[in-house]
Amino acid sequence: MKSVRIKAILEAIARDNPHPDGDPLSLDWMKTEPIEESRDFLCELPGVGRKTAACVLLFAYGLHDIPVDTHVSRVGWRLGLFRPGAGFDELHDEMLVITPPGQGLELHVNMLRHGRRTCHSLSPVCSACALRRLCPSRDQPKGAK
Repeated sequence: MKSVRIKAILEAIARDNPHPDGDPLSLDWMKTEPIEESRDFLCELPGVGRKTAACVLLFAYGLHDIPVDTHVSRVGWRLGLFRPGAGFDELHDEMLVITPPGQGLELHVNMLRHGRRTCHSLSPVCSACALRRLCPSRDQPKGAK
């Protein structure tokens, strides 16, 4: 399935690339174009959503975008950073608002790591949490967001 999707993505890039710069598969234009144009282009590729687009923009090009996965969203909700019930697009937008330019990679990695190591979905280890003092969700019943 992955190989089929990768092939479809490469075909779409070659066909629809707005700035091929001699190489129809090159996405180097994303470094200098408005981030919204790059994000929109990536999200139109088959199987690419906001998180994957944010990963490409942040990790490949160092642009101001923040991937929001299940760990980042869980930690953000528990810390009170997000509106309860917000969808993933809203979470991505809010992360961009609250994250200073140049800090996105570090924040993403630290929230991801914290969600994997301490702030687990069903059994967060609040007693060992470095953010416990600041967390409005500390010591809630298991499974709470």
